[in-house]
Amino acid sequence: MAKVKRRKSSVSARDRRVRRARGAREARREAQFERELQHRLDELFGADTPPERAAALWLDRLDGDPVPVKVSRMFALAASAEHAKRVSTAMDRLAPCSAPALTLAADIALQLDGDARPASALIDRALDGAVGAEARVGLADHLLELGRAADALAIVEQRLLDFPEDEEGERVYAGALELAHRRIAAPEANPGECPCWSGRSWSDCCRGAEQQALERFTDRSRLNGLHDAMKRFTANAPDARGRIAAHAEQWLDGAEEFAHHAGAREGLVQAATEHAWLVTGEHEEDDDDAPLALFASSPSAAPADAAAARRWFEHCNYGLWQISDPTPTPGVWVVELVTSTRRYVALPTGQLDGTGRWTVLLGALIAVDGTWRPASTLVPLRPTEADGVAELTEELIYHVASAASGKEINGGRRGRWRHEPAGVLAGQSKPASPEVASFFSKVLGSGMPRLLAMIGELRGRAPKLVNSDKDPLCLINATIRVGDARAVAERLGSHPDIRREGEGLTWWGRELDELERASTQAEVRTLLRERGDDPDTIEMGGSERWLRGWIKPHEDGLEVHVNSRQRLERFLGLLRELGEEPVVSKQLVIDPAQDMPQVRVGELLSLGGSEESQAAWLEHFPDRPLPALDGRTPREAARRPHDAVRLEALLRELEHDADVLVGRGMPAPDIGRLRKELQAPASAWP
Repeated sequence: MAKVKRRKSSVSARDRRVRRARGAREARREAQFERELQHRLDELFGADTPPERAAALWLDRLDGDPVPVKVSRMFALAASAEHAKRVSTAMDRLAPCSAPALTLAADIALQLDGDARPASALIDRALDGAVGAEARVGLADHLLELGRAADALAIVEQRLLDFPEDEEGERVYAGALELAHRRIAAPEANPGECPCWSGRSWSDCCRGAEQQALERFTDRSRLNGLHDAMKRFTANAPDARGRIAAHAEQWLDGAEEFAHHAGAREGLVQAATEHAWLVTGEHEEDDDDAPLALFASSPSAAPADAAAARRWFEHCNYGLWQISDPTPTPGVWVVELVTSTRRYVALPTGQLDGTGRWTVLLGALIAVDGTWRPASTLVPLRPTEADGVAELTEELIYHVASAASGKEINGGRRGRWRHEPAGVLAGQSKPASPEVASFFSKVLGSGMPRLLAMIGELRGRAPKLVNSDKDPLCLINATIRVGDARAVAERLGSHPDIRREGEGLTWWGRELDELERASTQAEVRTLLRERGDDPDTIEMGGSERWLRGWIKPHEDGLEVHVNSRQRLERFLGLLRELGEEPVVSKQLVIDPAQDMPQVRVGELLSLGGSEESQAAWLEHFPDRPLPALDGRTPREAARRPHDAVRLEALLRELEHDADVLVGRGMPAPDIGRLRKELQAPASAWP
């Protein structure tokens, strides 16, 4: 056995060395690429480079495609106006009327001369000669730069209808929609004369097209119509109907724990049915056997519904979709936590209710008309929940990959919850390849019941109630027999932790820390004001302590009130130190959790009540040691680059809860002020 263990250790060490070597080679290749790219840019932008040479480099690199807007903007800012125009003229001589020459000339006219009319005419000429879809998307970006949202939308909508995963097309689509949204929502954003230079006002020219594009973006009628058509189709197809019912029942059985606690069974039934539409039958390798594919090829399906069904089957992405800002403008950008895939989504208002910054939506996004829309049910998760689900999903992927390959696939993480916050790191990672993203989507869709069950189990647990000594909370009213109760009470009164209060005694524990003291005093002042008293006339003590219990002597012994068994034992220890032999003669124990509201794990953090207590919380929180930061304070963590990720995760959790509280009409502290105090801006994280 020892030999086998040593061998395993040796192989593991060798694998680690190989991985480090590969990583080092990749790092060297990336560094070399960066150096070559920088050299190329220096040559492209350098004033000493002859214009013909710079133009030839541009044309060689672009291979007939338009100059990207960002690159041309960099060139216009980096080069002198004279040199930039010479390069543009040289490019037009080398490749007259080409997309690179026309777009560079347009951007120079716009960036250096501030003249949009000739720039717009040049882009129109480039569009007349553009053939490829990707080239036209690049030109749509130039149209967007010129403020021609309607023309840009006309191009990218067609591209996304056939290929909604096009990242560049989706970026331009989102930018054009947001520009149109601002113009129509705010009269002051009206450009006056139409940016397409038709000679008419924007209101009489392109406004209508922009309005129609916004309406198409928010219109779910195609998706809803396909739902209805699928229900009619399966009702008349016994085989498909039976398969869907069996799969949905199995799917729901796995998610029963979540449905029970979330009260979401109706939505989960729909989610299970939608997943069943994607699942093949006995011949798993035959995609045409899935209900959506069967419907798409059915002679009874209307052409529009059949096309939508094919697109659903081909463009359905399950994921953990993180929202950085839940305010639709008109869509919402989301990033998938495991694959780092970005989507611009038309989320209905109802599915945004109750969300905050950094909420994560678990479920499917579907593109049946070029726009990514949510399936019927998305499950909202708080940031820490989503981080845990991301780890569980990765574990599930490694298990599936291992089973499919017949050998163990390295890379899975052990442990239930990962320490690296996926929600923070997702925005910094490159998106996974389409193949990896597709595989992940399929695994997550099939594994959702298991993940929901684990979420339900976690949420179903009530938090552990403890007192200020971290003892499990239970209320105890006990009678303790001693020799002479009143004499013992007199002797107890000389103990430094016990004070005389009238006929009885109070037993005190540790002092409140700064945050506890400030929050408590703020709440007391608020209560006094509500009662009509002036809090400034009441003296606040400077060394408040937590109360451990009450003691009162009477003829049967000492009557003691504490809130844990451990405190009762500690008090009995105090009596033994006095030479007594205490005996508990009566004892009433109450579990407070049975009479308290059912607060569950995964609900909102406690961020303070009154405005004054919130201000106190904001003042003292940066200097409070926290388990989430390994006992360091947020201020200490802010000074340590190693703790930056966990600090950001903590701040996002607080921002999420503050947003949800405000959405419910409740007061919440300004976490932006906390970020400023810690010098931890959200902009530091992509």
